[in-house]
Amino acid sequence: MKDWLVYQLPSSVDELIADIVQDYFKASDHKFHSGGREDIDVRMLGNGRPFVVELISPKLRLSVNSQHLEELQAKINTATRLVAITSLSFTDQQCFKKLTEAADSKVKAYTAIVQSKGVLTPEIISKINSLGTIEVNQLTPFRVLHRRTLMNRDKYVYRVFLKKLTEYIAVCFLMTSAGTYAKEFVHGDLGRTSPSLENVIGG
Repeated sequence: MKDWLVYQLPSSVDELIADIVQDYFKASDHKFHSGGREDIDVRMLGNGRPFVVELISPKLRLSVNSQHLEELQAKINTATRLVAITSLSFTDQQCFKKLTEAADSKVKAYTAIVQSKGVLTPEIISKINSLGTIEVNQLTPFRVLHRRTLMNRDKYVYRVFLKKLTEYIAVCFLMTSAGTYAKEFVHGDLGRTSPSLENVIGG
């Protein structure tokens, strides 16, 4: 597939939300847990995703009430135009189980424009579109190694469909299990994702 670059923006959803929460509660540190995630060049549509901010050694705790949370929510929403949060509330340890169970049960749909170095022949298109469910092994991609544990993940691609636009470009429709790195399934991530469309198309 087409050559690609790993790049990182100067801020993240974690920093835009959790840093303000940590400062507000005067905590020594925090952990940000989200129900799924998006790449920096992907839009989050609909009602957004659930998240939990776990605070480490907060100094402000017993006196906090719903009014404080409303104030904190407004503080976050006015600090940036990049994210907005709603329904900020307290939770308990059960929330982590709920986040994990919800993420594991999801089936995700993706649409992407892909470019091949070789000609997308009718035979290649037919071969890809006839693929059934594929079990994919993914080593943590290079582009997220700065914030993700290095490990192997077994995921599933349930459906692949290519609609040819030119000899080298096509629209790719994917349906995958939650947590699948869709981009890496397309370009192979230098062999870290296998199998991949790059394997089938041949570059």
